[in-house]
Amino acid sequence: DLTVGFQPNGAPDPVDGRRAAWFSLAYLLRKMAAAFLDVEPPELVAGIYAGTDAQRRPVPYAFIADALENGAGFATHLGSESVFPAFLSEVEVFLNRLERDDHAPLCSSSCYKCLRDYGNMSFHALLDWRLARDLLGVLRRGALSVDERRLHAAVKVWADGYDGEVIESSPGVARFSHPRLGEHILLVRHSLEAADRDLTCERVSSVLANLGVDSKDERLVMIDHVSLDRDPGRVFKLCDDRAIG
Repeated sequence: DLTVGFQPNGAPDPVDGRRAAWFSLAYLLRKMAAAFLDVEPPELVAGIYAGTDAQRRPVPYAFIADALENGAGFATHLGSESVFPAFLSEVEVFLNRLERDDHAPLCSSSCYKCLRDYGNMSFHALLDWRLARDLLGVLRRGALSVDERRLHAAVKVWADGYDGEVIESSPGVARFSHPRLGEHILLVRHSLEAADRDLTCERVSSVLANLGVDSKDERLVMIDHVSLDRDPGRVFKLCDDRAIG
């Protein structure tokens, strides 16, 4: 969910990446809904809202709706049992096209060929077609495919800028020195991977086990790859917040 939580060692757990994933999914659905229905994108609105599940736990929802209060019923039509599966199939086809060589290597997050349009300019910094793809995969199939090469690339860029040392044997991991708090280990995870007080996903647990590091170790800092990319200095802030806590 999008509630700010804490990592196992007490450091805050950023939710920027999860929020970006949900907004990306919402605008992916809006873009494809317009194409599927052969209408202009401004005839639909998209967004996210916080709700609860059957156990009253906080959960986010992505939505699309008619732009006009008494609109033509586009969203209702899409949500019908006879239409929705075909619509989602078209979304998957579009995502497959985005992974081709004429787009994927040129688009690191979003562009006007995938998720961006002039109506969602205020959300451009959040939109990422890969996050939308991954979140849709989790919702439809209950599985997350993590590209460890992207995690490695993200931590390498950060380490080069902050005098860290990449640990080549562990994907997305680097050693670094905090100017006041000393040596730390940075672990970069996918934005949809759990690593908090209640649950740590199997892949992250395996990486920590290979490092011989406990998830509650005060020297450990975990951050998702989107938060790291948007705010690389957040790593040191997490160290400070853990020390204060």
